[in-house]
Amino acid sequence: MERETMMQKENAAGHENHEQRKKEDFAREQGIMDKIKTEGFKNYAETLPNLAESFDLSKHQLDDFEHCICCMDGRLDKGIHSAGSTILLSPADRKTYMQVAQPDAISSHDGCGAGKIYCRAHGLPEENSDQIARELAEEIAKEYGLPHRHISAAEMKKNHVERVCYWDASGRINNDSDSGLPNGFVVSRGFMNKENCLAEAGVALDIIFGDHGFGRELFSADNPFIIAAVAGDENQLAEMQAEISELKHPYGDIVKIDGFIFKLPE
Repeated sequence: MERETMMQKENAAGHENHEQRKKEDFAREQGIMDKIKTEGFKNYAETLPNLAESFDLSKHQLDDFEHCICCMDGRLDKGIHSAGSTILLSPADRKTYMQVAQPDAISSHDGCGAGKIYCRAHGLPEENSDQIARELAEEIAKEYGLPHRHISAAEMKKNHVERVCYWDASGRINNDSDSGLPNGFVVSRGFMNKENCLAEAGVALDIIFGDHGFGRELFSADNPFIIAAVAGDENQLAEMQAEISELKHPYGDIVKIDGFIFKLPE
């Protein structure tokens, strides 16, 4: 009985520490989010002298691979992106992605949420999802004659701390602490059709509002999670924001659509 009580106290303390860490992580980029709320994402981005750093793939190489496909996961700031490194795409959509993106490698990673989604969709055991996602990535790499690289948990940020989801027309954006952009998931609109991008944005929302993210309680209509269109010009920005507005989700006004125009490195 005494041991059971001690375990309950330890679990309660662990939960309290976890909740405190979430609040600290959430607060870390609150200053940026306040500026975006006040100025709008487009105006805020125009003030960032190092904005192009987030679009410089040479700065975000995985080993020697500049165009390695990495997951949309905000904890991965290398290469180009697709949920589970394309494992959720149909063979036809994956072929299109490969033709447009021209990757030089494919990665997988520990703790892949897309792997769990794949397992649920195909009736496979979720407890084996990391291994299954890794094997799928290896098979895709072999099919396209590309090297495969697995990213361990030790190489990644520990927690999901994304405050935005980038709906990215450039196919180049990565989280970069020097740029001034907030941490975010990456949905590569430049390489995928609208329907696949809507599905990936939905996955991002479920992660960040779930147990592995911040949860709903830290967000509000006044302090929302943002899906940000990343566009090449004003017309594309409006088009992509219209696309994002088609996303069906249960999170109401704690999700907001915004966006900005990207600057590529010279």
